[in-house]
Amino acid sequence: MSGILTWLILCALAATAVLLPLWLRSADGPLGRGADGDEPERQWQNEKDRLVGELRDLDRAFAEGRIDESIHDRQRAALSADAERALERLRQARASTTAGDTLHVPRRYPVAAAAAAVLLFGVSGGAVMLSARGDIVRGTSPHADGRIPLPAAQASANAAPSAAQGSPQATAQASAQAAAPAAPAGMPTTADGAPDIGAMVQRLEARVQGGEPTVEEMLMLGRSYRALGRTDDAIAVLKRAADREARTDTLFAYGEVLFRDGGEARLDEAAAVFDRLLAQAPRMPEALWYKSLTLVKRHKVDEARGILRDLKGLVVGNQDATRAVGELLAVLDQVGPAMAPRPQSN
Repeated sequence: MSGILTWLILCALAATAVLLPLWLRSADGPLGRGADGDEPERQWQNEKDRLVGELRDLDRAFAEGRIDESIHDRQRAALSADAERALERLRQARASTTAGDTLHVPRRYPVAAAAAAVLLFGVSGGAVMLSARGDIVRGTSPHADGRIPLPAAQASANAAPSAAQGSPQATAQASAQAAAPAAPAGMPTTADGAPDIGAMVQRLEARVQGGEPTVEEMLMLGRSYRALGRTDDAIAVLKRAADREARTDTLFAYGEVLFRDGGEARLDEAAAVFDRLLAQAPRMPEALWYKSLTLVKRHKVDEARGILRDLKGLVVGNQDATRAVGELLAVLDQVGPAMAPRPQSN
């Protein structure tokens, strides 16, 4: 789009600069006589110089006695006749060029200017379209039409979701394989070389349940459970991580899974977790957002509106977040303090 606008601006500037004399009568000025306009005068000057030189030589020869008077008179008469003929030709040339022929009358040429402008835009537009044929088209993947083939492992991973729609386990496995087609050393893999998500989850599950796992391992297992659709297992292991270390990341992961996947029954529990999180990070935008959503779902519109107004000032630099907060505030401003819609979390 920016290229087309640039082309239009350049064409308009070029048309204005080049075709202005055709549109404006005041711009159509006289061009002068040109290099050939005074050609008759130059020819007469050359002829006159020649005749004067010959007359001078003739008078010098007569004075020195090299010719007699009769020869001098004949030659002088002949030179005078040549001078008369040259002068007559000059008069005829001047008479043929009248004052009306040399007077310039300014005119406008709108039809020619319009035709030239259309031609300019057409030719330059065709050139822009031809040059744009080789541009990179954003928004489409070069892998989709086979221009750049994918490795076999990644191609099979990308095909997995379409082959097993409706299976959360298969979808989660295919997504993880597409994101990491090359398995690191020591990671379990499938027959085609892609990471084996099921084996990875089982291995992580054994470490968490059979020993003293780290908080990071519990967070990873909880997120894996959630991706596989095992909501209760995800809530249990993330609660264990939050109880082990009540950090911002553990509390947020636990509160998010309670709100998103726990349903109405766990709203109070999710709100309590976000309260604990906000006690540590009062200006954390994500925690404020989820806290406001728990309040809205429990019909506490005034409290939710106050939190959202504070949150709006914290996400000024994030357009998506600003839009989401503004839209929810607009909805809450239209309802009473006791009733509110059930918003969908982003």
